[in-house]
Order: sequence, then structure tokens, then C-alpha cells
Amino acid sequence: MKPIHEVRRISARRFTLDDFMRRGIPVCQDEGMNHEADIDNMDDVVETLREVSELLADRSLLILKEAHQAGQTRRPDAERVVTQARRSVEKAISLLSRGS
Repeated sequence: MKPIHEVRRISARRFTLDDFMRRGIPVCQDEGMNHEADIDNMDDVVETLREVSELLADRSLLILKEAHQAGQTRRPDAERVVTQARRSVEKAISLLSRGS
């Protein structure tokens, strides 16, 4: 791994509306959109996020079980990453559920 001072910073790409539409990502535009339908879609997103959270929780437990069986005494780094991702998903669920 390169030392931090040798790593080049990669600039974030700016996405356009066309980029999202090409990928099939629904985009809400101000004119002509049914905002009640958007709320229904948001409920679908929240439900999907709940499923992802459950999958991440299961994966975290699996990593811990495997580490225990291997005789490890420290919490695996992979489990920390998965748990952090699950917390982020839970935060997104909380934020998106506020509007409902």
C-alpha cells in the first residue's frame, strides 16, 4: 500500500440527470410529477433498506461465528465494517421514515 502522501486524490464525478435516467434511477422533477406516488416509492425504498439491514445483521453474525470457530479473540475488522454499514442503513431508514 502506498503511503498516504503518495496517493492521488480522485475528484468526485458529477452526475447529470441523463446519467440517472440511463441507469433507470427514478428522478423527481418539479413539473408533472405525482408526489403521492413518490411517497409510495419511498415506502418501497424503506422496505428494501430494512431487508438490507437484516442481511447485514445476518452477515455480521456469520463473521463473528466464523471468527469464534477459528479461535480469534478479537472482533474481526470485516464485522466492524459490516456493522458500520448496517448502522448507516438504519440511519437512512430513520431519516426516510420521518416523512411518512
